[in-house]
Amino acid sequence: MKTKKVNKLLNQEIELIHSILEKTNFNMDLFNLIDNILLQLIEKFPYTGINLHLINENDKLIIHDSLKNLYPDVDDTIKEYLKPLSETEIDYHNSNLWACIAIREDREFYEPDIIIEKMPPEVTKYFQIVRHRSLYLLPIKLGQEIYGILYLAHYEPIYLSEEEKIYIRRIGSFICKIIEKYRQNSGKIYNPEKIDLLCQKYQLTEREKEILLCVINGKKEIYISHSLFISPSTVRRHVFNIYQKMEVNNRMNLVKKILRE
Repeated sequence: MKTKKVNKLLNQEIELIHSILEKTNFNMDLFNLIDNILLQLIEKFPYTGINLHLINENDKLIIHDSLKNLYPDVDDTIKEYLKPLSETEIDYHNSNLWACIAIREDREFYEPDIIIEKMPPEVTKYFQIVRHRSLYLLPIKLGQEIYGILYLAHYEPIYLSEEEKIYIRRIGSFICKIIEKYRQNSGKIYNPEKIDLLCQKYQLTEREKEILLCVINGKKEIYISHSLFISPSTVRRHVFNIYQKMEVNNRMNLVKKILRE
C-alpha cells in the first residue's frame, strides 16, 4: 500500500474517531452506531483475511448481529463494502489462555515465532497451522481487560508500516468501544427488580429465571448445566421455553428485548 494513500486514509479515520468519541451522549441507537462505524471502516481497511477472536461469547454475538441486521437493508454498492467484513471470521473461545501470555506484556504485532514461543501449550496446537504464514497479532483490550485478538494471517510475507499498524490499532479500538458501550447500556439488564418484573410479565418460572440470568450473562449451556445441577437437554428445554414466552428466537434478540423493556 502506498504511503500517501495510507496517510490519507489514516487521517480520514482519525477524523471519524474524533467526531464519534468526542460526543458525550450517543443519540443513535447503539446498534445503528456500530453499523455506521463498521460501514465507514470497511471502505478503508486495506486487507482481506482479517480474523477476530473474542473471549466473551456475547461480544461475538453483538458484532455478528449488527452485520446481519444491516446487510439486508442496504443498497448494492454498500453491500460490496460490507462483503469483506461479513466474511471475517469472528470466533469465540472459552479460555482466557487463548489471549496467550504475550498479550500481558506491553507489546503488539508479534511475528509467528515469537507468538508460538510465548503461547501456553493448551493453545499452541491451533497456531501450528499458521506457523509458515506471516502473522501479526493485536490484543483487543481496554485498560487491563482483554476482549480478544485481532490478527492478520497471510501465506505470503507482509510488512506493516507504522501507519498501517496505527490504522489496525484504531479498528481494535473501535471493537473495544462497541463492546464497552454495549456493556454500559446493558448494566440495567441486571437490575434485580427489573428481572423480577420481566419474569412476572412473561410468566417465567423460578428455574427459568435462574437460566435467564445465566443466558444474559453470556454463560454457555455446559456451564448452566453444571452450576444448576441439571442436564444439558433440560437447559435447552428451559431456554426454548424462555424464548417462546418472551417471543424471541435467539440470545441476542433476548438481550436486546430486555434492554428495550
